Amino acid sequence: MFTAMHQWAETRRHVLNDELSKPAACVDSSVHWNTLSTILTHSELPGYRLTKPRSSKLEPFLPEILESNRTIYRKQRHTAQRIFGRLRDEHAYTGGVTIVKVAVRECNARSAAYSHRRT
Repeated sequence: MFTAMHQWAETRRHVLNDELSKPAACVDSSVHWNTLSTILTHSELPGYRLTKPRSSKLEPFLPEILESNRTIYRKQRHTAQRIFGRLRDEHAYTGGVTIVKVAVRECNARSAAYSHRRT
């Protein structure tokens, strides 16, 4: 796939102005036919488009676990690994540990920013 905008625009211009046939443009630019049709459809690189955000397996448990962890004294809070173990054992959580780590990290960052603003 093309990464530089000038290559994209140049190939598009050559084909649309009938300076180069579509098969010749594929050979000349070393692109697949489907890529060439994308080039001709879009005037700019289309980029990544997320259709809809996916829900997490962690969402049903997240508010309860993080809120209880937030109210505990800082040194006694559960680590992300410990929260993952509790979710797996007590709630039959089938998700991965990484998503729990990310959620705990984001929660801690939000609470740190909030406490920093208050002082």
